[in-house]
Amino acid sequence: MTGALRYMAPEAEVFSFTSLLYQLLAHQKPFAWMNAEQFLAEVPVCRGGTRCPLGKAWPAELRALITAGWAADPESRPDIGKVAESLEELAAKLGASASPSTLPPRRHRAGIA
Repeated sequence: MTGALRYMAPEAEVFSFTSLLYQLLAHQKPFAWMNAEQFLAEVPVCRGGTRCPLGKAWPAELRALITAGWAADPESRPDIGKVAESLEELAAKLGASASPSTLPPRRHRAGIA
């Protein structure tokens, strides 16, 4: 169960999706510093408790999207269609101006930038 636990929210696919997006950017599992027991004790994680630190080098739009997807109030989170739209807009923007300095740096399990 620990494999899926870090991506689950009782009420929203957006929380899970933005947790996966975090993992892709950070190159580590969300809440990696917690074991399953600690995570379950922090169930308020899904309701506005502990959050993972976001990389300062990540594009501001991605940081904002993840933050919105982790909103304490599930009703405040964007719907999955808006998330997809935001990612498409960002991909188009980065596609036109992507360079190594504008992309999140790759970390080898050391954490985030």
